[in-house]
Amino acid sequence: MIFFSILTNSVKPPAPWGPQGTHAQIQYQREELAAFVHYGMNTYTGVEWGNGHENEDLFNPTNLNTDQWVTSIQKAGFKRLIFVGKHHDGFCIWKTNYTVHNVNRSAKFQATSKQRGQSGDVIEELSKSCSKYNMNMGFYLSPLDMNNSAYGNEELYNEFYMNQLREILGNKKYGNNGKFVEVWMDGAKSEAAKDQKYWFLKWFDIIDKLQPDSVVFSPYGSTVRWIGNERGYAGNLCWSRVNLSRMRGGNTIGLGEYEYYFHGDPDGDIWSVGECDVSITSGWFWTEGRVPKSMQELADIYFNSVGHGQPLLLNVPPNKEGVLPDNMVKRLEEFGETIRKTYEVNFANQPDVKVTASSFRGNDPQFKPENAVDDNISTYWTMDDNVTKGWIEIDLGQKRTFDIVSFSEHIDLGQRVEEWFLYYFDSSKNDWVLFENGTTINTRHLCWQHPVTSQKIKLVITKSQDVPLIERIGVYKGYGAFSKKSLIPEGLTEVLAAKFNKTGNWNNEDEGIWTRQVGASVSYKFIGSKVYVVGIVDPGHGKIGVYIDGNKITVINTKADERKLRQLLYTSPDLDYGDHEIKLVLESTACALHGFYYLDNKGMGMFQIRNANYAIAKGGKVKIQVDRIGGSSGKCSVTFQTVPGTAVHGKHYINVLEKLNFEDGEKTKLILVKTIENPEITSNLTFFAQVVDPSEGSLIGFNDISEITIYDGKPIEGLIDIDRKDMDFDGSWEDKGDVVVSSDVGANIEAQFYGTKVFIIGNKSPNTGEILVFIDNKKVGIIDTHSEYLQKDQLLFTSDDLELPNSLSLSSHSIVLVLISKRCEIKKFTVLENNATGMISLENEKLTIKGGNKIDFKILRSGGNDGECSVRLQTLPGTAVEGKDYKPIDQIVSFLTGQNEKKVQIETMENDKDDVDFYLTISEPTNDVVVKFNSSCAIKISNTIPSPITETPVPPISYTSTPDPQPKNKKVMIIVISLSCGIIVVAILGFIIYRIVKSRENEKFPMISKELSSGSNTNYI
Repeated sequence: MIFFSILTNSVKPPAPWGPQGTHAQIQYQREELAAFVHYGMNTYTGVEWGNGHENEDLFNPTNLNTDQWVTSIQKAGFKRLIFVGKHHDGFCIWKTNYTVHNVNRSAKFQATSKQRGQSGDVIEELSKSCSKYNMNMGFYLSPLDMNNSAYGNEELYNEFYMNQLREILGNKKYGNNGKFVEVWMDGAKSEAAKDQKYWFLKWFDIIDKLQPDSVVFSPYGSTVRWIGNERGYAGNLCWSRVNLSRMRGGNTIGLGEYEYYFHGDPDGDIWSVGECDVSITSGWFWTEGRVPKSMQELADIYFNSVGHGQPLLLNVPPNKEGVLPDNMVKRLEEFGETIRKTYEVNFANQPDVKVTASSFRGNDPQFKPENAVDDNISTYWTMDDNVTKGWIEIDLGQKRTFDIVSFSEHIDLGQRVEEWFLYYFDSSKNDWVLFENGTTINTRHLCWQHPVTSQKIKLVITKSQDVPLIERIGVYKGYGAFSKKSLIPEGLTEVLAAKFNKTGNWNNEDEGIWTRQVGASVSYKFIGSKVYVVGIVDPGHGKIGVYIDGNKITVINTKADERKLRQLLYTSPDLDYGDHEIKLVLESTACALHGFYYLDNKGMGMFQIRNANYAIAKGGKVKIQVDRIGGSSGKCSVTFQTVPGTAVHGKHYINVLEKLNFEDGEKTKLILVKTIENPEITSNLTFFAQVVDPSEGSLIGFNDISEITIYDGKPIEGLIDIDRKDMDFDGSWEDKGDVVVSSDVGANIEAQFYGTKVFIIGNKSPNTGEILVFIDNKKVGIIDTHSEYLQKDQLLFTSDDLELPNSLSLSSHSIVLVLISKRCEIKKFTVLENNATGMISLENEKLTIKGGNKIDFKILRSGGNDGECSVRLQTLPGTAVEGKDYKPIDQIVSFLTGQNEKKVQIETMENDKDDVDFYLTISEPTNDVVVKFNSSCAIKISNTIPSPITETPVPPISYTSTPDPQPKNKKVMIIVISLSCGIIVVAILGFIIYRIVKSRENEKFPMISKELSSGSNTNYI
């Protein structure tokens, strides 16, 4: 027996691989769930970022109940609570000795606390509750402090910050019995604040000394990293490693590489926990009207954070009373119950389960495949050294229906796996079928798919940095929102295929029914206002005819490159609420159907966002349309909100939270979303627009959330910005980053370009004046950039169409800009370069039409007309209601080769309304044609005008000279300015022009001297 024991123990475990996590890091990743609590001055001011000048008396919770916070969070299965002690406004939730901007200065709160027998120190009260219920506690201390006058003084502010760290972390009355498991220091930086260098390494030393078992979240390569977004998602490919020097490379204010954070680094040299932070509402602090995320949203977040091997940090903000709102508590309870019930039964560790593997290490039982299902984190299945491919198979003992498979690496010895495939055995096909495949596994990977029924699963590892170690495998049937279903909106009535009325030969399967008999049909009668068809797309499938109430509506094609289950095959138009029948007839090959889903809510309809994706430049804005479909009977409302992703509200975009009230018959609303001109250099960033909380029995539709991409200087394809280094500057110019500025009359810019059109973008203001423009040595106009107020990024100039040379190697054209009065601010020259395909624009930017009238409106193609192309033309409502105030338009406008103009008829309705408006827009260009400028026209309906009025014409610009009276002397030149609308303005430019003529008469720009001294006429733009 002794000899056998010696032999058994002679097989050593694999050596550690790569960087190792600390005990605190590994513990956090295995805990999986953490709660964030944002509570402070912002709760009472209604903002996300305070300014540091708030009156402390505004902070006045009347029913502070930290026991309720802790118990609600703990019952939901969360293992730690991280509390915001100080946010960016500098207001401290404890009685600090280092700033007066704290709770002790709120006389109201101190009086209320005394009456309630509390300390008046929120962190102390929370610490008591965490100690009482043994909840791990973390502490957030913002480095940014908008209140502290020392901020910007490197030494003074860092000493202040370190004193506050010591004050909290070294005081036994704070924390869970004096212990903190995490310290959080945000990387946020305000442009309004002074520059401040942070002493991260000294801060880390203090934390290590006072709380040695804690982890640190920071932007400076610490034990926990930001995951790169505020959506709560980690990458499907996600390493718990990063490169320390890359994380600390010049980073003193928290700027980062979002994709790097999102995925980690397979070659990283430090272990890094990727913390996935997200709020249960659309903002971090409580605000009236914000509602908790749905269970479906929380499920998606859970499977994209915990399911990708990283902990979820879910923010739950208390309200002004100092308690978690009831709707938030209820959602936490649902979330916790869903997790518990999902994992109650693990089909993989039942008594009749059998486990086999391709091999196991040294044939030693301590590394046997059964270890993967024993629910013991200390044991694992592994193979011999240098074996990086292998499989483990689990026979569940009987057929089980499951939709979740979980497996984990033994990360105590490092992260290793780079590629895997998970299969289930399909007994009807007598073959293995792919359930899911992926890359990293990490602490845990959750495969979440539509339910299948099988007795066997097999995990196949095809690539690993070193011999893989599989610690746990679980097979589960999801409960509630964790039971993966098709993405059908909640509230629709489901009719599974088994209930269809059938003709012909149909076969049953787990997913529904299928047939290869052309002419076979299914039908179903329902009461409602809209119906959807869900089924399977497949390379071997064909076409289905769709009939509504006996009329053939369309033919749908269910053929696809790959097989996909539970796909939305068909959406009916809006139907009058009442009795209807849908019928499907197979017209070719084969089809497979899962179910019908119909809307039956008395014609109230459901809300969704028109487009799934939007793109917008930094500092830009976009109008997002919310549609009410499937009926519009009665009044109801829905809440529109923005949700952070990699973009952060207050930093990259302006948060929107708005209740949209729809009147009876109203079908659309527009919401303006704005982004911030942030100087931070990033890749493209994303955030989201979402509709939630429908009222009066209305529902949320399929597209409840849309992704908005903020692109960082990325040009529209076909438009090229001339680089400033390729421009020739003469005279005095100052580069201010966004614009180049000159007050030196006669200063000029020259650039060579290849293209068919050129544009000048710049600013207008009370201080800016006139600019003379030459194209190919010919004057083309004077730009008047004067404005009563500052207008940034304005289109100052558009050239005529220019010829395209035969050789791409030629710089075909030149543009020269000359300042002739006051000052100018030029941002860029932009060139249209798309092989003469051209660009499409609208005839007008503004239009006024009388009610009950029809007019023809032009869509123009300029800058080339080679090839066919098209755009989508559609009307969008403003204060006018489509169908009542105007006839809606939504059509594709196509241009043939050589076509430069198309006409469309705009029709308004006759009614009593006056001065209501709507919009005509073009979008979705095809075949490389560009849509950029003049892509929207604001149309006002007025009953006080006799006929249509065009307010702002934007035709192709034509530059023609008219005879010019001779100047009386060489110091005075009269320039007659002729606008295309017929306005003639006479401007006298005296000694200023004389100076230009004299100072710029040189070989470089001979045409300037010639044109200005000749007395010839030019045109204003």
